[in-house]
Amino acid sequence: MPTPNNELKNLLRRKYGLSPAEPTSQQIQNIKRYLQVQGRIISGQELEQTIAKYCPSFGSHTYAGVDNTDLTTLLKLISKEK
Repeated sequence: MPTPNNELKNLLRRKYGLSPAEPTSQQIQNIKRYLQVQGRIISGQELEQTIAKYCPSFGSHTYAGVDNTDLTTLLKLISKEK
């Protein structure tokens, strides 16, 4: 059974074209910490910028298949894991 953190990693990889080695657990923690400090709902563009800031491979890979991810699902997964 996939854990929420593994599900989040897979969604981020597909949605933002991250390498198979990213995001690491540390990168996930950095993204979560940054978003928590914001203390407000962020836009999709701000989420992309944050992920690009912490994941250098942002946009470097393409994964085949239909992309069913959405911003709401990603934000729920990010905020669920502490």
